[in-house]
Amino acid sequence: MIRGILWWLAACAVFGVGCGGTGPHGERPTAGRVTFDGEPGDGILVTFVPIGQTGGVGGAAVTAADGSFEIVGHDSSAGLRPGEYAVTASRRRNPE
Repeated sequence: MIRGILWWLAACAVFGVGCGGTGPHGERPTAGRVTFDGEPGDGILVTFVPIGQTGGVGGAAVTAADGSFEIVGHDSSAGLRPGEYAVTASRRRNPE
């Protein structure tokens, strides 16, 4: 289950970055959709941290009700710089 989410997020990190126009520092629009057991992943924090030679500071987003997200960089840029990223997906559930 978790592997499916992480695989998809990794694919987004590789394929999502680099499509569309560029921002002031070479950022590319980065968006995607998270699912868990075939259902939209609502309220999941998706974080992209640059690794290796990738520049920039990365970015994060919280998924919408349909599981979609759009990365806004930590420096308020629209997207991420092309490169490699470590991607995490987490969700905090409050006790009932």
